[in-house]
Amino acid sequence: MLNSTAETGHQIEIMDLGFALQAHAMRILSQDPQAFSPGYQPVPESVNRAITEHGIRTLSSVDLD
Repeated sequence: MLNSTAETGHQIEIMDLGFALQAHAMRILSQDPQAFSPGYQPVPESVNRAITEHGIRTLSSVDLD
């Protein structure tokens, strides 16, 4: 929050997308932890797409349909 108030960080809308991406990725991990091996894990494509599409719909006037 400090970098946002100091005007050197991301806008809150961008931070919201990052937090949503992390939360949904953690939800997937918690539902089936055995499906993941230790180490770096890319965000599942389905989660990435859902967050991206929602962000585009709510943050811009782009029509995805």
